[in-house]
Amino acid sequence: MITGLTFERGNSGTLAGGATMYAGTLRNCVFRFNNGYAGGALLEGSARMYDCEFAYNQNGTLASAFMVKASALADRCKCYGNTSLIGTVYLYYGGTVRNSLIYNNVATDDGGGTYTLTAAGQPVGIVENCTIYGNRATRGGGMFLRTNALVRNTIAYNNTAANGANYFLYNTSAQGVDVRHTCTTPALPGSGNISGDPRLVNPSTGLFGLTSNSPCINAGTNLAWMTGALDLARRARIYDGMVDMGAYEYVAPSLWLSSNMLDFGSVLIGNAATASVTVVNTTPQSVTGGVQGISAPFSVSAGAPYIIPGGGTTLVTFVCAPQQQNTYTQTVMLSGGVGEQASLALRGTGVPEPVTWCWLVLALVRLRGWRR
Repeated sequence: MITGLTFERGNSGTLAGGATMYAGTLRNCVFRFNNGYAGGALLEGSARMYDCEFAYNQNGTLASAFMVKASALADRCKCYGNTSLIGTVYLYYGGTVRNSLIYNNVATDDGGGTYTLTAAGQPVGIVENCTIYGNRATRGGGMFLRTNALVRNTIAYNNTAANGANYFLYNTSAQGVDVRHTCTTPALPGSGNISGDPRLVNPSTGLFGLTSNSPCINAGTNLAWMTGALDLARRARIYDGMVDMGAYEYVAPSLWLSSNMLDFGSVLIGNAATASVTVVNTTPQSVTGGVQGISAPFSVSAGAPYIIPGGGTTLVTFVCAPQQQNTYTQTVMLSGGVGEQASLALRGTGVPEPVTWCWLVLALVRLRGWRR
């Protein structure tokens, strides 16, 4: 097993610029700025790859990120910013890619996201539970499907191409191309396929999980390999009995707040008041997060960023320190999980120091003395 390595700026005319594997396992590796027959990695035979990241690799012909052949498997990988002539991920006479995110890549010819090539009687390229988003090509911005390709539980959306933005069928009769339970536009023929917006959290900021109203939730088909398997966020691949489409399984929001609003009341200008909220992790897995979108006169004094164990809690303390007379309101977000957020409203009023009777009497005495 090869684990935790970074393959950078490798170059090969006959093999991968990063790593070529015919057996064994790659895990938790990073491939960037490589160039080769396959830009980042080439997997053949019984080779396996898990939790790897491919960024800014190049190839003048095939597979800027990686190529999988025969019975090789790539699972829970991310590919972005890669450039090639054909295919960011290239499935050649077989190969399987699953639970992977392929986004913002470019193929100047075919297959901005994935490219499958095989022949009758040969192993079939398999794409399962992948999210393919924002890729570009001349044909097949998302997927370029030749004969004998198998696609399951996948989202291919918001890709661009002169021909076939989200997918391109090389054989117009789609001979041997089997697509099921997949979200793309226009919808492909096949059971369980849907079209339209998959309603991802916020792709522009790198959040490709499903929102609570996504049509892709519980819209996939359960497969044998999913027992005990994990999604790209390393959460159970099946939640609530039925697998979702895409690389990320939707899990009910992980955060619960003891209050949705903190009101600091009146705070003397130049002074500070504090208030706290309890954050509860409702899931069995630990959650990492923090407070986003906060600005003066509000700030966080304790408790964030945080790591909350499964079923645990933490106390986050906020400060209101007004510098002028005004009423301040602000909504901040407490993050947790994959794109999950809970909103909290903050309110406080800056008030001046009150005039006391002592100061008022002294002012009157001085005034009377001045008049004399």
